[in-house]
Amino acid sequence: WSGLIPFNRFTLKSMLPAIDACRKHKLRNAIFTLWGDDGGETSHFAQLATLLYLAEYAKGNEDLDSIRAKCRRILGVDYDDMVAMGDIDQGFKMGKGEYVVNPSKHMLYSDYFNDFLDCSVDPEKTAHCADCAKRLHAAAKKSRRYGYLFDCLAKLCDVHAIKYDLGLRTRRAYEAGDKDSLRSLAENEYKEVEKRLRLFYTAFKKQWFTENKPCGFDIQDLRLGGIIQRTISCRERIL
Repeated sequence: WSGLIPFNRFTLKSMLPAIDACRKHKLRNAIFTLWGDDGGETSHFAQLATLLYLAEYAKGNEDLDSIRAKCRRILGVDYDDMVAMGDIDQGFKMGKGEYVVNPSKHMLYSDYFNDFLDCSVDPEKTAHCADCAKRLHAAAKKSRRYGYLFDCLAKLCDVHAIKYDLGLRTRRAYEAGDKDSLRSLAENEYKEVEKRLRLFYTAFKKQWFTENKPCGFDIQDLRLGGIIQRTISCRERIL
């Protein structure tokens, strides 16, 4: 991961060749590490399915149906649902980085007015964010043990279904002098984003205190509280 979601598909893309190399050179043991850099925003449990896959692959089991069944039996969760946790960031490109880009993080904290990250926005991706939210909400209802993980990421996707390109839409309306559109954005999208950000904060807080000690949550309060307040401030300024 490099933000708030796990890059499960990239884990397999990068680590299967690593296991092949270990096997080729007759290494008997390998250790996989999961790091909590930059606030530890991603749940360590979000990569359980891919870690299970890698463990099975290392033992010579490449039968995906067998791995799916073992995932359901051991973890009590659907393998494909868990791998899809990071799909909101699939298909985005920034420079040469096709796989390790995280618009789900940088567009969460991007400012609505300063235009800094709008160059990376593809407005057609908003529907993709909404679709990811729908699938994750459905997965949350199926998983009793890890439903809180799916719920948290689903609510992050809910935010991006509006916020992802909201700064770009705001600037375009402003530069065109379209005050009707600006008022509509302020009275609808900005108000809804604030609501969705608060719902995401509550879900993220539940995730954090399910898994972690309180230490470090001050960073989350400052980051998420800051973007909530900035949403309110920008809405007031537009009006």
